[in-house]
Amino acid sequence: MPKNIDTRNFKFVRATNNFAAARAVSTGLPGNHEVNVERVNPFTGSTRVLTSVNAPRAFAVMPGQGPNNATLIDLALRHVESIAPALGFDAAIKPEFVPDPYVKETSTGARVVNLQQQFRGIPVFHMERAVEFEKSGEVKRVTGDNVIDFPPDLESLPVIPLPIAAKAAAEFMTSPSDQTDPWTGQKLPQIPIDVSSYQPEMLGRIAIPAQPTVLNKGPFGENIPAHLVFFYQGPTTRLGWHMLISAPDMEEQYVIIIGADAEAAAQTKPPVLYCQKTSHSMANVRGAVWIHNPGINQQRQIVNFPLAKADYPIDGGSLHLPDEMFPRPWVDDGNDMAVGNNTIATLGNSTNSVRGVVTDEFLTFDPGPGQEQGDDQKVINIFYFCNYMHDFFYLLGFDEDHGNFQRVNFTGVGRGGDPVIARAHRGTVVGTANMLTRADGVQGLMNMGMVAGTNRHTAIDSDVVYHEYTHGVTNRLVGGVLDAMGLQEPQSSGMGEGWSDYFALTIQNCLALIQNPAAAERVITGDWVTNRPGGIRFAPYDDNYPGTFGGIGNPPYDVDEHAIGEIWCAALMKMNRDFGAALGDKVRGHRLGWQVVVDGLKLTPANPSFLDARDAILRALEAHKNAGLLSPIDYKKANRAAWQAFARFGMGPRARSIGASLEGIEEDRNPPAGI
Repeated sequence: MPKNIDTRNFKFVRATNNFAAARAVSTGLPGNHEVNVERVNPFTGSTRVLTSVNAPRAFAVMPGQGPNNATLIDLALRHVESIAPALGFDAAIKPEFVPDPYVKETSTGARVVNLQQQFRGIPVFHMERAVEFEKSGEVKRVTGDNVIDFPPDLESLPVIPLPIAAKAAAEFMTSPSDQTDPWTGQKLPQIPIDVSSYQPEMLGRIAIPAQPTVLNKGPFGENIPAHLVFFYQGPTTRLGWHMLISAPDMEEQYVIIIGADAEAAAQTKPPVLYCQKTSHSMANVRGAVWIHNPGINQQRQIVNFPLAKADYPIDGGSLHLPDEMFPRPWVDDGNDMAVGNNTIATLGNSTNSVRGVVTDEFLTFDPGPGQEQGDDQKVINIFYFCNYMHDFFYLLGFDEDHGNFQRVNFTGVGRGGDPVIARAHRGTVVGTANMLTRADGVQGLMNMGMVAGTNRHTAIDSDVVYHEYTHGVTNRLVGGVLDAMGLQEPQSSGMGEGWSDYFALTIQNCLALIQNPAAAERVITGDWVTNRPGGIRFAPYDDNYPGTFGGIGNPPYDVDEHAIGEIWCAALMKMNRDFGAALGDKVRGHRLGWQVVVDGLKLTPANPSFLDARDAILRALEAHKNAGLLSPIDYKKANRAAWQAFARFGMGPRARSIGASLEGIEEDRNPPAGI
């Protein structure tokens, strides 16, 4: 498969005066409302973080209730327009944003409206804003990025026709790559794709400026959606064709932008401006499963499908979910296969699942003795792991409103029709394991394969399945759910890997602590499936992990998103650890860590830096205090612990970077004074 390409010049610095603009804007806001610039992205010249003080309370549609989503969307658009100069826009320019109709809500009632920047009706690539509101409707902050100006002669009509651009993208998909498998370290095999006879044909097009179009799939995995985008390179902005191309059998998926302007037409072949891989109900049912993997467990266990709320290491009682809402059945009513509302488990690319046997009034999935790691067990285990993660994250707030993976959304909100298709392949797959996440309403696709050289399968290892499933969660929660591509920048994709390791390990650690308060913390991942005692990362995720934020952009943290993500995971695991120490309860430390991380994901703008995600977690923690979920004393302890964990890994208050790129990174190893 092709190499990742990004032609943006993150060393470019655009001069701005946003701090003075914010002061000037504040004089025209109603009452005592002021806006303050906290961080500027020198690459775009836009304000990365803008906070509000003394914002007026939003209009309540019903007495005693906060504003509805339509009101919040209107407020968000009007607020961004009113403070546009503080974001970097010229005062004479009216910014153009299109809202995501789905408003996200955290466990403490904060709500977030996501806005996509457009120019002349065409989306601006990776330029999105998140407007955060308090539960009462008061605007709190605006985060994200935007292009502050466009050349007056910028082309908005393509010179390169889409079929020609699609042919160039198809040929690029066959180019060689030197990428390595994160689980084995081996060079990834090429997926054979013959595009020599592929002739792109437009199957449908909508007559709007962005020209959204669907092309025939040819030798690829599915039809190719395409549309025009403006691609800001710093200092130039280019018009390009944005395409989402899937490999055969959906093993890989890439975003590719091909130049579409006159400059592109002057070249021998339309240039690749950007390429990035995106891959990242029956009651009495039970199954024989490996709870973690055969290296940790001595034998399989018979567990009920679904698990009860009390079986999860989360304080689910605080959510007050009625019994009819949780847990919902994992297996469809009247069905005898590992197929349900959340997950459809199959053997490889086939539609074949595993059938259970009715015994003692139970539908039981158990391949029997001698088949503990056979094909049926792989399918049963991937079904169990995916449903476990669905319910785990549901309890933390990744529900229908926020784009979770379900065929039917029983609450009537969000888009259904998107369970995870979980494939356990007999042999190897690209990357050994992968997860394709698409927009809400489009099925997630997980592929688990055999690890070459060990003959051990990823489908029966929670380290791997939990890791990959978490990619689906973070891709849906960061940015708008209609996009699911909010983790494409280098720091962003790195954090995607870090979040995945963090949840895979801390879930196991908390469960072990509940059973035995003296249980040793697990700080390595992938050790069983690769048969490497030290796991697959550079070092254990303990307090001595060597990498820090200041090392990002330099070897070994310069290219591979898995390596970059190790620093983020190490910081989050230390945060959980320090929460437990500060509050005197290790289990509570994990529970608090998970909730503020998930709430933080909802508050995080698309394509965030480490610092954006850090800030979102800290805001989520403060919201817990404001909502009465943490006492002022416990909040002070937890806030100090969080800052100390981030500062330990170079993310103190004075840390800096140019957006979410690998440029301009400056670390700060000191927590704020006086916390």
